[in-house]
Amino acid sequence: MTYVAIGAWSASYRAPEFVRKGFDKFTYAVTGFDLESRCANLRQYHDKSDDFEVIEFVGSRACYNFHEPRVFKGIYIDEFEGQRFIEGAMPSARYAPKDKVWLEIDEKSDLSAARQIVSRKKKGTGIWLIEFEGKKAIRTRGGGFGHFGMSEDLVIVDKVLSAQLVYEQPGYLSEDVLVR
Repeated sequence: MTYVAIGAWSASYRAPEFVRKGFDKFTYAVTGFDLESRCANLRQYHDKSDDFEVIEFVGSRACYNFHEPRVFKGIYIDEFEGQRFIEGAMPSARYAPKDKVWLEIDEKSDLSAARQIVSRKKKGTGIWLIEFEGKKAIRTRGGGFGHFGMSEDLVIVDKVLSAQLVYEQPGYLSEDVLVR
């Protein structure tokens, strides 16, 4: 029980770095499970002129722990290298999210009710009114989700229930539309 309590505290963003690192090292010594590297695999590649190693992300479903699945509804902003989810928001002329929540759609997400999300990928920025079944990541170490770890939270889509495109434009959204 003490191990679980210390582990929960050490995984929180409030614990000092030496506590987090110490807990990770203790867990590895006792169990052989490396908490620091469970999110990546080291791959070796060979080509004609060189051998090299690449660190590959294993995917959010394998990397993070999640809360129980539930239904989410809100606004999904799909920009190049920037996914945002604003829970409870409705379509409007301007969005000022108080939290940076990365919405992830991966190969296991069921998009059968919203194929248009996939078909318009890479066509600029889209704002969607979306409802889906999904899971929120259990936040550890202060976030670090999404592109370059710039988002504080992560919600992963299991199944889209409905999606309606409410706005689109080429390129990034201006500050008039999205307060960053």
